[in-house]
Amino acid sequence: MRQTSELYKTLRAEAGSVYEVQVERGGTVYGMDRLVSLSIDQALFEGDGPQIGGNQAARCSLVLREQTANWPRMADFNVRVRLCSEDGERRSEWLSMGRYYTDERSAAGDDLTVTAFDGMLLLEQPWTDKIKEPPAAWPITAKAAGALLQEATGIDLDPRTELDDTVAFVGLNTLSTARQAWSMIAAAHGGSLQMTPEGLLRIVPLASASTGSAAIAGIAVAGVSVVGVSAGTGGGDSQAVQLGRAVSKLDTGESLPGITGVELQTEAGSTAAAGTDDGYVLRGICDFSDDRAALLSLRSVRGYVYRPFTAAGARLDPATELGDTVIIDGTARQIVTAEWSISPHITADIAAPYEAEVDHEYTVPSEAANALRKALQADTQLRSYIEQTAEAIRLGVQEGYLSKEEGAAQYDRLTELVNGSLQSLREDLGDNYYTREDTDSTFSTKEESQDALAALSSSVELTKEELTVAMSQVTKDANERYNTITYFIRYINGVVVVGATDSPMDFRISPQEIAACFNGEATSYWNQDKQRTPKQLEIPVGGSLREGDFIWQPRSSGNLSLMWVGE
Repeated sequence: MRQTSELYKTLRAEAGSVYEVQVERGGTVYGMDRLVSLSIDQALFEGDGPQIGGNQAARCSLVLREQTANWPRMADFNVRVRLCSEDGERRSEWLSMGRYYTDERSAAGDDLTVTAFDGMLLLEQPWTDKIKEPPAAWPITAKAAGALLQEATGIDLDPRTELDDTVAFVGLNTLSTARQAWSMIAAAHGGSLQMTPEGLLRIVPLASASTGSAAIAGIAVAGVSVVGVSAGTGGGDSQAVQLGRAVSKLDTGESLPGITGVELQTEAGSTAAAGTDDGYVLRGICDFSDDRAALLSLRSVRGYVYRPFTAAGARLDPATELGDTVIIDGTARQIVTAEWSISPHITADIAAPYEAEVDHEYTVPSEAANALRKALQADTQLRSYIEQTAEAIRLGVQEGYLSKEEGAAQYDRLTELVNGSLQSLREDLGDNYYTREDTDSTFSTKEESQDALAALSSSVELTKEELTVAMSQVTKDANERYNTITYFIRYINGVVVVGATDSPMDFRISPQEIAACFNGEATSYWNQDKQRTPKQLEIPVGGSLREGDFIWQPRSSGNLSLMWVGE
């Protein structure tokens, strides 16, 4: 739980106090008069727990009175709350609820809906190539890796998180992202990643330091919040929030046995293990790990008892963080998920989720099933390849001067071809596309996985070959059309030349003049000052020269008359 000022605590305890909410983006402040709704969803890990190594990004859903044009793409913004006295004379400090980065925008009438995520997504980037002074040898300790990760990403570690400097288990992998590396470090420390409202990265232990802390009776805050703090003085994680009548609906599940062992499945499909299996064995995927990481993790989670619960409509203090403890019927339970609904009355649906039927076993796919899961990532690569190819075709159509209709026809043909290939891929894989699991927790056999992989490989190769043929045809058609155009029209040294390449006569347009040329020499030209035909006008002696409806007639005085003799 975050620290707050004495004024904040005083206002929280007073009847009539309310929360004030604001969103600030690039110096523009949206207050309660422009906010329609605002919610924030947070989770330590995905799915039902207990788990370690989670790296979930918090999501903010915002509706406000604004025009889309006034909210830039990918704009970042801050959400803040503070407590105000009933008479409005006293206001606490602003309490950050996080910084978010716009992902989607949509407008409906005068309302703008924005979906955004916190800075966890900023870690989705390579990091080993951004280290100024790489280690002399790998693997390195979590503490050394953490320093390099902060240097590479510019995202600092929360001071409450201390990294181990005794066990070297972080190896060099140029394909891993900073988010993956931090996730592995978090798993080895028995916790999950969380981006704090201040933009710092924190590892939240599964066995939170606040578990089991004493709690005093809750303090009613006039329909706004019912909260309490621990009797201890440690601050931070040592505080707990008291629940009771401040919850609209409460469900608790059967507690799991205490954790006695840890098993981490590695990138290669092997298992890094530590501890025993006479209690609850915490299992998870922790790529590029080994037994040293599993032993380090076990030190943090040994003996931890996971107690599932869901509490809807909890009037929770916004200073509460994931990993904090709530006291329910005298039992301490850790907050794993929180769905905040922020308004003058702040509530949150909080939970520590788990499956409906507790079997005290967290199953892990077989090695063959895990290999199939990784191989099926080729589906993402295939879609990326198709999108890149479509973009290349579009550019090729533009550069090749194909007509809009011809380009659309080529693109439609490619789309039909690709969709057919993907459908064929899905039909070939059938039920083997996903790992099958029944009530006995069985998975695809090694032979079934190999057959599915072979079908996937064949379909991908076929699609690549068909795309290559389609691209070749587009290139051929574009080149033929380009050659036809350039036979009559060319652009040479800043001059447009109109005329067949094998004709001595052509027409040339430059920024200075327009000229009719024969064998490259201007026979006549026009510019802003003159219209001139430089060839001499020749008239027979004693005669005249007729050009269409006009006659050039020499006079004895030496003058030359121009007469119209048309109809």
